Amino acid sequence: MIAKDPGRINKGTTMKLRTFAIFAALALPAAAGANQAPADYPPTNTPTNNAPTNNTPGTQPTPSGTSGTSDPYGTPGANSPSGVNSPSGTDSPSGTNSPSGTSGTSANDTGRNSDTMRNDATNGADTATKGGKLNDGDSKIVAHLHHVNQMEITMARLAQKSGTARVKDYANTLLSDHQSNDKDLTAFAKSHKLANIPADKPQSDADRQDEKDMTTSTAHLKTLKGAEFDKEFLTMMQSGHDKELTKIDVAISGATDPDLKSLLQSTKPVLQRHADQARDLAKSPQASTDMPSDNKLPSQRANSGH
Repeated sequence: MIAKDPGRINKGTTMKLRTFAIFAALALPAAAGANQAPADYPPTNTPTNNAPTNNTPGTQPTPSGTSGTSDPYGTPGANSPSGVNSPSGTDSPSGTNSPSGTSGTSANDTGRNSDTMRNDATNGADTATKGGKLNDGDSKIVAHLHHVNQMEITMARLAQKSGTARVKDYANTLLSDHQSNDKDLTAFAKSHKLANIPADKPQSDADRQDEKDMTTSTAHLKTLKGAEFDKEFLTMMQSGHDKELTKIDVAISGATDPDLKSLLQSTKPVLQRHADQARDLAKSPQASTDMPSDNKLPSQRANSGH
């Protein structure tokens, strides 16, 4: 048997160990690199509280404790760990953030804005009822009622001169009622910043025709006396008051100022009484004009103590 040389055995073993070590050193980095993500892949971890933020133009810095990025599509959870924007996140046009993480006006803000608008409108209406300036429609109503009062006052004075005793009594009622109504109307107008009541203007062809007919009839009435005057005058009072009763219903419905509406409502029964008295006088020459009635204008009630 040939004895092995221990020196040779040690040398060969040493060479093998060195070769194994070299392969092992080359293999370990390759294995470690397989478990690592590519260098250009974005990190999955969110920045720490101390990490600097990368602010884009038009976006305010995010305070510590929230993410420094913003999801342009408003995906829940994109802007903060809890899925809801932080109190000082990206500014919306209204200065608030919506619950879904997108900029905009929240439902609560919309409700508050609507309530504010309604309150403003209500406050504006309340101001109008407390001496505010009348709108164009209400001013026209005031102008027409003033015109009617002036016309009736003129006709009543004419009847006091040319009518019989019974028509003169009726004329006294007309004069008193329409003077009182015009006094109330003028005071109302002044309290609503309408110092000078404008002239009444016909609103339709029918109104223009009525005005023309009234001018013609009045001119003819001035030529009459006694019974002839009574007949013509009472006919005019019936038709004239009936037309105004129709118009005042429209005015009551269209008036926006509550004080004006109340004045018109108190005027209507007085006009109705005038029309009824004219009909009764036309039917019965002996009919009395001293008809009991509770239909009084505000100024008349004040003067009578009721």
